[in-house]
Amino acid sequence: MKIRFRHEDFHVEEIPSTPPPAAHRGAFALYRMLKRGKTTPDAMGILERAWHIRPGALSFGGLKDRHAVTLQYLTIQGGRPGVLRQDGLEVEYLGQLPFPFTAAHIAGNRFHLVLRDIAPAQRPALDTALEEVRATGLANYFDDQRFGSVNSLEEGFIGLHLVKGHFEQALKLAMAGTYQHDPAEAKREKQLLLDHWGDWQFLLDNLPRGHARSLTAYLRDHPTRFRAAMERLRPELKGLYLAAWQSWVWNQALALWFEENLPAADLIRLPGRLARWPAPLRAEPAFLENWRAKRIELPCRRAHLPADHPDRALFDRVLAPEGLKLDDLRVPGTRELFFSRGVRPAHLPVGDLKLAWRDDEHHPGQLAAELGFRLPKSSYATMLVKRLQAAVGDTEVSPPGTEGGDTDPD
Repeated sequence: MKIRFRHEDFHVEEIPSTPPPAAHRGAFALYRMLKRGKTTPDAMGILERAWHIRPGALSFGGLKDRHAVTLQYLTIQGGRPGVLRQDGLEVEYLGQLPFPFTAAHIAGNRFHLVLRDIAPAQRPALDTALEEVRATGLANYFDDQRFGSVNSLEEGFIGLHLVKGHFEQALKLAMAGTYQHDPAEAKREKQLLLDHWGDWQFLLDNLPRGHARSLTAYLRDHPTRFRAAMERLRPELKGLYLAAWQSWVWNQALALWFEENLPAADLIRLPGRLARWPAPLRAEPAFLENWRAKRIELPCRRAHLPADHPDRALFDRVLAPEGLKLDDLRVPGTRELFFSRGVRPAHLPVGDLKLAWRDDEHHPGQLAAELGFRLPKSSYATMLVKRLQAAVGDTEVSPPGTEGGDTDPD
């Protein structure tokens, strides 16, 4: 089974919850953005440069993947009517709003996916799996996109190193961690950092201008202040590294909850780049009711969980192999690096789920499945794909990518 064989095989459309924009009311100009083959930050950077947008004036709600065709919304404070068309990017003015567009103004996302290279013999199992999803919904795990900053479990999570106070190791991974799809220039820069780590003057003399070189300049003058150097990372990177490990711990807690409340025969393992997550294959009405109502706090020291709350004990069991408890989830000695608070549903309802079969024009003799469905914000369409993969024993996963394609910030 192949997903994203072509960009056009993965369509995402934000469903806004904002009122229709007015022609002349409000300080924020609202735009619709259609992009193909670009991440959301890449597209926003193109727009900022093309329209000379001042820092902080642009606001958007969701992060969408490079490997898709996506439609989303954004506002520019003080923006003007206009249209931008470049290769793979179209931005169109819609009107004015009295507030900036953020994740709070997204009701959900609508998807149209084409899964390809499906053997005809797999069709009955996939039809059955779709009926099971209609009946039970999905496990609302964070998917692999959330962990794109993690190369392997052996290297570890930068966020975990930070919690344990291993600031040099965290910084080294942040600056020199290698990833499969790093461009050649980034690979050379990271190899230089790895080969000469600690020789800050050499690195300052040989690194190209950029964020890594700026951090190297700081370390030349303050060679042991790795925590302070981590604080100087770009804000979006600091948040990404901490969110990745926090989400990993949340996933492990949900997995443990399933395993403790369902027999093994009622679970199916979903393929993932770093783990295979258990999910309900079938559920009795009483469990399904509990699952649909279950909400789990994002793990951090500031989580609102009383001492006797079962989820506190759940997190403590998950964290025990690291020698940690829930109350340990903070970065010591700094206010610049912190975990976000929040609550995430354990259950993911799938709305308007439709399936159509046809011959796959790109893989003779094989089938293509066209899926249409709607998901709440902050969820992952790829969880549905993995549920279908698991039904036919397909364990192949996509390589690590950027956050999004089908998600919004929590």
